[in-house]
Amino acid sequence: MVGCGAIAEKFYLPALARHPAVMSRLVLVDSSLERAKTIGRRFHVDQCVTDYRSVLGNVDGAIVATPHKFHFELSNDFLKAGSHVLCEKPLTETRAEGEQLIASAALAKKTISVNNTRRLFPSSQKIHAMVAAGELGTLRSIRFHEGGLFAWPTASGFYFASKNTRGVLLDRGAHALDLICWWLGGKPTVTSSENDSYGGSECVSFTRLTHEECECDVRLSWLSKLDNVVELVGDRGSLVQKAFEETRITWKDADGRSRLLQLPSKAACFDEYAYLLMDNFLDVIADKAAPLLPAELVLDSLQLINECYDQARRFEMPWDFAYDQA
Repeated sequence: MVGCGAIAEKFYLPALARHPAVMSRLVLVDSSLERAKTIGRRFHVDQCVTDYRSVLGNVDGAIVATPHKFHFELSNDFLKAGSHVLCEKPLTETRAEGEQLIASAALAKKTISVNNTRRLFPSSQKIHAMVAAGELGTLRSIRFHEGGLFAWPTASGFYFASKNTRGVLLDRGAHALDLICWWLGGKPTVTSSENDSYGGSECVSFTRLTHEECECDVRLSWLSKLDNVVELVGDRGSLVQKAFEETRITWKDADGRSRLLQLPSKAACFDEYAYLLMDNFLDVIADKAAPLLPAELVLDSLQLINECYDQARRFEMPWDFAYDQA
């Protein structure tokens, strides 16, 4: 486990703790040995080191849960050393890096997976199935609005650590734009991209996309609560999913009749998606299964995120004196 921050503590390690034999051999890696040992004591893991290179070639699998900018180098090094890799989202900061990881995995005859958990939600899978089956008719619009005050208990604070750090679009957008690419069956075109960045992490992002007959409106925020809803509208009906809702979507037909779809799930709560992911990763390592979320799935969304940043401009903020001076 490389990186002992909040995602390791809250998501990965509780799931791995269900496998005592694995925990007895687990190695925790963090630049802060004190942090690694603190987490280690909580989960009864004795092996803690500060340099991942000290274990290269000696582990069957690596979970990369570090800040985004380290994902590529770490994952690539572990793959080349003969380890399967599960990387936290976003897989990498560019599509080219993602493709290089896939190539490294193929050369080493290992796998590279990514934790885009929302692909595992029954609600997300049902939306994909209904769109693919044409149940909504021609898709006309997707509205994806998700926002709330940033409250993730980050251990390192890397989200706001440097001037060139990317923000909400690479964080929440890694889920939002990935789902949109999946549901559309391909990468849409960026019509416009706006954010509030003055050179550091953007906290608010507004993006407009087009794909064939479909217009997409994506609004993401770390500063304020939005309506937190996903809505897909087609000629034959619409689907509404509340943000983070795992098992329910509302179907409305062309005549306006609504029906709540309650979907079965292998996970009783959000934390149990970590169980699914960790159980699968252990089976991948044991050559018993293929990855649930192979890296190939997110390449289009990585490219789309890059295109959004490439075209981004700061939106008007007339209330901000600094904006007038920029």
